[in-house]
Amino acid sequence: MATTTNEINFITSFDWNSKTLSVSDASDYTGTNLANIDPISDMRGLIKVVDPNGSTAYNNTSTGSPDITAAAQTITAMNAATDSLTITGHGYVTGQAVCYDSQAGTDIGGLADRTNYFVIKATDNVFGLAATYDDAIAATPINLTGTLPAGTQELTAKNSSITISLPTNSDGTPVTGSYLVTLKMFDAGSTSTKYDRVQYVNLDYSRPTLAFDISHSVITPIFFKSIIGNSFAVGGVAPTTTYSHILYNPPSIGGNTTKTTATLNTNVFYTGPCQVVGTATNTWQFSNAFYSDDTTANTIRWTLTDVVTGTEAYTVDGTNSISDYYPCMKSLFDRMEAKRTTNRGDYDRLRADFELASSNYQMLEAAINSDFSTDINTYALEIQRLTNCSPTTASTQVFGIGTTSEITRKYTDTITGTTYTPLDANSNAALVGYSTEDIIVFIDSEFADGSTTSTYTLASSTGIITFGSSLTGAIVSVYINKP
Repeated sequence: MATTTNEINFITSFDWNSKTLSVSDASDYTGTNLANIDPISDMRGLIKVVDPNGSTAYNNTSTGSPDITAAAQTITAMNAATDSLTITGHGYVTGQAVCYDSQAGTDIGGLADRTNYFVIKATDNVFGLAATYDDAIAATPINLTGTLPAGTQELTAKNSSITISLPTNSDGTPVTGSYLVTLKMFDAGSTSTKYDRVQYVNLDYSRPTLAFDISHSVITPIFFKSIIGNSFAVGGVAPTTTYSHILYNPPSIGGNTTKTTATLNTNVFYTGPCQVVGTATNTWQFSNAFYSDDTTANTIRWTLTDVVTGTEAYTVDGTNSISDYYPCMKSLFDRMEAKRTTNRGDYDRLRADFELASSNYQMLEAAINSDFSTDINTYALEIQRLTNCSPTTASTQVFGIGTTSEITRKYTDTITGTTYTPLDANSNAALVGYSTEDIIVFIDSEFADGSTTSTYTLASSTGIITFGSSLTGAIVSVYINKP
């Protein structure tokens, strides 16, 4: 990487969506014939761009109307805790050189008057400052201390970044290949005092596509799930990516669910035609540009930004999802029948549960067919509670991903002492995050009804159940009734 000392360096950025190229100066001019120029008032610049076809895409030769000029802005706030400054709509990009000016007043803690720094952009309004270009790229800000001093505190960009349109192919996509970008900096008071720099940037880019993994179920906690499953790496370089994710409900329902994440989960289950729209905004930083007189040195960073949007129509068929609960209903029915001749009291209790579960089972099917998502949730939870649902004989087809086993909802073990920690398939505590209201406990097949020997507590942070007395040798069964 060429340094920012003893030369002119500049940042080149391509935006694939707007089909533009931006150039901004990132030099400190040390050792050049511009070293003594005041960047706050005297620095100017002209840009020339030659496209991969050899045609001149842009060329400004008028020193009276330069592309790059000095532009001062007033700092309005600072945050020492985050080492950040605020200028509303600052327009800076990461790596851009700026000159700090305290206007002969008190300096901001950590900064020195009339000194060049490099921007670390956080938002359109907030940014940090780095001591070097490399520190800016690595997001290593200067430690700011104290509060914003009284009086005017300014930052002057030694450039106003210029943006030009890229040439396009017949299909409207930008022309790819090697671009030649020339930056000519000069003294506003003496146009004969100047410094040129030529950069070669190889824009060799194939736009990625966006795809989704989509699933739905009425038995799992997440009723509808969509994942933007792409890897957006280009030439081995992974971008910085931000997401927008929208699930549009069936037209009969209307509305949508929006997330700024790569995964969208919703516990609302609507059957019918849905539409999923995802957007991934990717910014890559490449290092395959070089300066014309620096071809044997390390290559130069440049950036590329592309916004990729994908849409997928998807029909959720919930009419068969009622079958997910058949194993639960059958389990309760079998337990009821087993008590018919052996324990009339348990039989009557289980029969009452089965009749109520059967009513909810019928209502669940009606709710699914009618697209009443809130009612679906209510009936599904009630069936799980009444049946101590632990379907082990079925699996849920996760559309677009494959077949996965049901979520485990029953844990059984012979315990020693007063504690029991149910473990999942990965030997992790299964009840972390749950409360006593989320579980049902049986001791030797008898419901833990709160008597002295069956009182218990659940530590949510550890997933450990502690009983009121020793239960060595007892068979403890724990059912999760929370979806």
